Amino acid sequence: MDDITKDCAQYWESVGVSYQESGDYENTIKAKIRATELETNDTQDWDRFSENYYDLGKYEKAIETALKVTDNKPDNAQYWNSLGISYYESGYYENDIKAKIKATELKVKDNRFLV
Repeated sequence: MDDITKDCAQYWESVGVSYQESGDYENTIKAKIRATELETNDTQDWDRFSENYYDLGKYEKAIETALKVTDNKPDNAQYWNSLGISYYESGYYENDIKAKIKATELKVKDNRFLV
């Protein structure tokens, strides 16, 4: 790997996707962390982090990263729904309900429904 590649967020994002497709979530997270270190404003990367932590059963970390996502994109219903799911798995049922209500309000506002 040359110096240009190791400093390219897109490269690390691509590596992370490959690891994710193979089911290697630990290395997925490592690659995604590197990508977001290089390009910290990419909300989709943070959302994928949250999904990876969820897949690993690390619900507290999933919540932590999902909160970053909803802070960056508060009008995205899917992000709120994902946050709610992580809250549910962690036993934070009140927070789960609040996040899913927020997601539903956003979906109704946009005339869309949660899947």
